[in-house]
Amino acid sequence: MQSSKLAPFEVLHLTKILNSEITTYKKIDSVSKMTTDEDLKAFFNKMKDEQKNNIKSIQNFIGDE
Repeated sequence: MQSSKLAPFEVLHLTKILNSEITTYKKIDSVSKMTTDEDLKAFFNKMKDEQKNNIKSIQNFIGDE
C-alpha cells in the first residue's frame, strides 16, 4: 500500500465524517435507552457496535497518516 500524507481538506472531510458517526452513535444510544422492546434493543446494540467500529477505523486511519 502506498503511504501518503493527507491533504488538509481531506483531514477536514474525515473529521466531519467522524463527527457524524459520533453523533449517530449518541442518537442510537439515547433511543435505545428509551426502548422497552428487547428485539429493538438488540438491533440498536448491533448498530452501536457497528458505529463504534466505524469510529475506531476512522480514528486509526487519521492517526496513521
